[in-house]
Amino acid sequence: MVRAKLPIYYTFRVVEQEPLKVECKKWEEGSDLPMETYKIEPDNPSIHGGCSCPAWTNNCKHMKCVKEARQDGKINELYHWKWDEKAGWTRIDDIRSIEEFDIPPEIG
Repeated sequence: MVRAKLPIYYTFRVVEQEPLKVECKKWEEGSDLPMETYKIEPDNPSIHGGCSCPAWTNNCKHMKCVKEARQDGKINELYHWKWDEKAGWTRIDDIRSIEEFDIPPEIG
């Protein structure tokens, strides 16, 4: 019996602001572990077109997502979003940044 292919989606997080470096994780729906992790550097296209994915082009879907988020002003809240080819960007409200956690000063 062949297992049906589950939907794939991607999550992104900014690793460094200047120069911009973004980490992209490829997920299979329902999985606890990412399938792949890519490094995206939109300002450094000499590194595999700016993305470490196997496409080796500056026009891969991961690069397009980062450029779109940067253009739309959403680059600093990428951790709130996931992207897939069918639905596009979907907000993920169960993921929060460290700043959004209510940690007492004596602990943090």
